[in-house]
Amino acid sequence: MTNRLLFNVLGGFEAFDSARQSIRLSNRKAQGLLAYLAIECIHPHSREHLATLLWARTGEERARHNLRQALSKLRQYCPDLITSYGDRIALNNDACQVDARRFPAVARSDDPNDLFLALELYRGDLLEGYAAREPEYQEWLDLTRGQLRKHAVEVAARLAEFLIEQGREREAIDVLNHSLRIDAANEAAHRDLILLLARQGRRSEALRQFKECVTALARELDAEPGVETRRIHDDIRRGGVIPEGPMVHDAGAT
Repeated sequence: MTNRLLFNVLGGFEAFDSARQSIRLSNRKAQGLLAYLAIECIHPHSREHLATLLWARTGEERARHNLRQALSKLRQYCPDLITSYGDRIALNNDACQVDARRFPAVARSDDPNDLFLALELYRGDLLEGYAAREPEYQEWLDLTRGQLRKHAVEVAARLAEFLIEQGREREAIDVLNHSLRIDAANEAAHRDLILLLARQGRRSEALRQFKECVTALARELDAEPGVETRRIHDDIRRGGVIPEGPMVHDAGAT
């Protein structure tokens, strides 16, 4: 694995050579092409499809020319990076490692160490900051970003649950905060964080967290906290006893 290129497409784009030295790939369309080939890897893709996906606005002939240029830029870093199957091409997984390919594999694990690694790999949205002029590629990008983001939030929830069961509440608080950086309107994460802060005697922080929950839900979803979240807040505000044990999730909350 040490002789493979490394590409990070979750968050800002990064590329590294086999010695883990940073390499420059400033061509945005080449970045977009690499990300697409890395994620849509079930089968090779036709050159026509890729040219249309990324350069539809330039016309057919120019789109094919731009595709050849992008492929040439990718092959500069490794001649074997792109594999051809007649008119179809694919990313050679033996020549590179891409975080967006690795993330789903470790995210499915039940090993908490793998879940920590999954959250480390998920540095942000797919090709964060990238906006395509071609509607078809942007539609794919938006859909895939949403799927990966949802997966990361689910990973954080599973990991936080494990840590809470193990009595590692401070670590669970860190994981929940990480989850909220991914999805600020995740009410379940807000609610668990409110409970954990209160259990540790950090009631003022718990009350501030509820306010952040209210603000995020209103801003992102035009919604209000659910019954269970409000009940927990009221108990904390009145100085009630916060019960130990597993987190409580009501069906009506997000």
